[in-house]
Amino acid sequence: MNLSEPAPPADGKPQRNPTSASSVDGAPETKPRRPRWLVWARLVIYGGIILLLVAIAIPNFVKARTTKCKSACIANLRQIDGAVEQWALENKKQPTDTVTMTDIRVFMKVSALPQCPAGGTYSVSTVSAAPLCTGNKDGDTGHRLE
Repeated sequence: MNLSEPAPPADGKPQRNPTSASSVDGAPETKPRRPRWLVWARLVIYGGIILLLVAIAIPNFVKARTTKCKSACIANLRQIDGAVEQWALENKKQPTDTVTMTDIRVFMKVSALPQCPAGGTYSVSTVSAAPLCTGNKDGDTGHRLE
């Protein structure tokens, strides 16, 4: 036996070299397991971040929806106002004359009267008065043509 070689172990199995990256049978060594509390802590942190982002996003989505409904309603009010003006010009009406929704139906782009996307109803009174939206679902008193 040569003194430069290490002696074989008593059980006859080869020893592992602690500096090698793989085990004796060639399979890679596994990393040491992280403690369970660390995994749970990461899950709680990531969950908290997601909840925070959702809490910020939901009010913005609600506000965008209300703004969209209001803009669509005001566009409908402009269309109704234009139809009232065309009706008044064609029928030689005065600014104080009354007008109804059935009078202006033929002057609308589409033959059907528009519907408020927020659930309100449209009304007209005189030629000079702006059309009104009576209300909506959001608790507002109504949309106005400005």
